[in-house]
Amino acid sequence: MKMPRHFERLFLLLVLLLGALVRILYFEELKDRPQFTLLHLDGKYHDQMARAGMPGAQTNAESAQLRNQYARHPYFRPPGYIYFLGGVYRLLGPRYAAPRLVQFGLGLLNVFLAWWLYRRIFSKRYALLAALFASLYWIFVYYEGTLYETTWFTSLLLLLAVSLVHLQRNPTWRTALLAGVVFAAGVLTRPNLLACAVPIAGWIWLAVRPAPPARRWVAGAWIFLAAAFAAISPVTVRNYLCSGERVLVSANAGINLYAGNNEKSDGYSPGGPLIGFWDCFDYASLCARIGQQAGRPLTYSETSAYLSREALHFALRHPVRTLALTGKKALLFWGPKEVGNEEEEELERSDSRVLSRLPGRFPIVAALFAAGAILCLLPARHRLAANRLEQRSLAILLLWIVLFYFLTYLPFIVAPPYRPPLIPYLL
Repeated sequence: MKMPRHFERLFLLLVLLLGALVRILYFEELKDRPQFTLLHLDGKYHDQMARAGMPGAQTNAESAQLRNQYARHPYFRPPGYIYFLGGVYRLLGPRYAAPRLVQFGLGLLNVFLAWWLYRRIFSKRYALLAALFASLYWIFVYYEGTLYETTWFTSLLLLLAVSLVHLQRNPTWRTALLAGVVFAAGVLTRPNLLACAVPIAGWIWLAVRPAPPARRWVAGAWIFLAAAFAAISPVTVRNYLCSGERVLVSANAGINLYAGNNEKSDGYSPGGPLIGFWDCFDYASLCARIGQQAGRPLTYSETSAYLSREALHFALRHPVRTLALTGKKALLFWGPKEVGNEEEEELERSDSRVLSRLPGRFPIVAALFAAGAILCLLPARHRLAANRLEQRSLAILLLWIVLFYFLTYLPFIVAPPYRPPLIPYLL
């Protein structure tokens, strides 16, 4: 029985209105909390970096130090979210409410994108259920109220999937170019996404067929990759011009790799004997301290390379310990609770009148994802129609992106903002 179109539209509208109501209530609760203006760690770093790039911004000792780092060094953290945050401040003013309100709007956009995506891959009923889930899952609402990149990156992952759907249905150089640019925006927000270029380019080559007779679209894969690297290159050039260092996006890979592979590592705490329990504001002094141990001054990228070598030496000296740590990180990534280090998301949820009443248990998501993945990968019992083959290939592509994204985090540490952007794919 086909679902009436007017019913589908009405249900989607109600889901969006319900999501808007939840976000309004949470915003009213959040703005009365101290953390609304008293930022810390990465949220504070994002905020001050975004403000440091604004002309005429007020300066204090800390922001002046950031302006100096901004001018003379490569980016330490990926700049994608900082660009987004800076754009919000320029358009709406440097008020703490502005980015939250924009991110609540992005949360509703993500609901719509989830509906649009799964309507084309699966069915209308399933798409509406996915939209309802995305509208009310508490972890999405929570991160929309923070100054972390999670909501922005979730939007980019959904837009990437939508652009790939368009590419499959209309394989031209323009759609390949668009997919590459969206992918680059994701890499500038979280560089580990770069590993997913492998399954995406392979999928374009093997599964996207521009015209009969069916053939592999080699050009489309190259256009996608060229567009992605062209969009990333201004950041790479900026890093080189400012510092003389060859840094593709950011210089924080080494310190995160070391935090996940040292004698004291527990798989989720961002610390270690060489670095202590640091934050983003400490990196310049950390470079100086490690330079003293190395016997010469070290740049940002040289410090990253030094810490990467220390992590590799640890892994080679202690293979059993490293393997156990990797297994622990895998279990934490797919575990039932959000792993806290900078933030304690589960405690924040329990303390919130709004979040504590919203649904969202990851074991249910993981179980349904595993069941759906198995069904998707089972060989078809009969010949599928062309449209079903396209839908199946898209679903398999999402599985590959999930797998590559997950594997890129295993050498590092498991942190709470990493998993939520995958949840719309896991649906």
